[in-house]
Amino acid sequence: MSWLDDLEARHAEAFDAVPNWPAHVRGLNARLGATGRFALTESHTAPEFFIGRLPRFRPRSWIAIVSLNPKEMSPANRAWHEAEAWNATNRWRYLTREDVGIWKPADFYYSRWCLPLVRLLATLSDDRALLDDPVQAYFDLVGAFELVPYASHEYAAGTYERLAGDPAVEFSHDVAMTVIRHCPPLAVLANGLDATRSVSRWLPLRAEPVEHRYESVHREGKTLRHWQGVIDLSGTTIPFAGFPFLRKSRTHNADAEIDQLGHAILARA
Repeated sequence: MSWLDDLEARHAEAFDAVPNWPAHVRGLNARLGATGRFALTESHTAPEFFIGRLPRFRPRSWIAIVSLNPKEMSPANRAWHEAEAWNATNRWRYLTREDVGIWKPADFYYSRWCLPLVRLLATLSDDRALLDDPVQAYFDLVGAFELVPYASHEYAAGTYERLAGDPAVEFSHDVAMTVIRHCPPLAVLANGLDATRSVSRWLPLRAEPVEHRYESVHREGKTLRHWQGVIDLSGTTIPFAGFPFLRKSRTHNADAEIDQLGHAILARA
């Protein structure tokens, strides 16, 4: 059995690990005291443990982005999601983007968020041809993982730490570490300062990430920064980089600054 087959089997177990997912999430919200925009979203099925075309990944050809938790779906997407008759098999095909009868590449693509990641991928891989079709590149070569797989409108600080031992939270970590170990990405990235702090405690880093500051090549007098460390998996090393939210006026915003971030990561890898 390949590592991917084994992971699919473990996904099936995790999918059925909780008999009543809505009641489980209600219990988590009560435990957290989470209400309003911070409340975790109830769903009739297991949360999305990850999103990524895992069967198409090849070592050192893709990037991993780790977030605190998924943002709440749009009302239309939520209605579709809740109307589906999910089981472990079709859910796996959905999460791995292999069921293209449901999803097309453009359905995952939001230019303000996805294009910077594809630009980073193109720089880290030294393959500018990826920018010719960034929609397909994002669909095929970016894996998204979550510290907390339950969606919400806003993330409440400390949620991950307070949900230690939750089966979905534990499996989300298991998925990420399994994929990263067996099919190492070019880099593991965290978008946002809160994610950077939390993700750096979630990964087997050699040391605390170090902050790096440098002047923008795009705008004189503008200072950019990111944090960088090294993931060490029994001798296999992978760069980890976290940064303030991309595409903001005071962060890596212009295309030249996104490229600069990629080169800065490579220089310290």
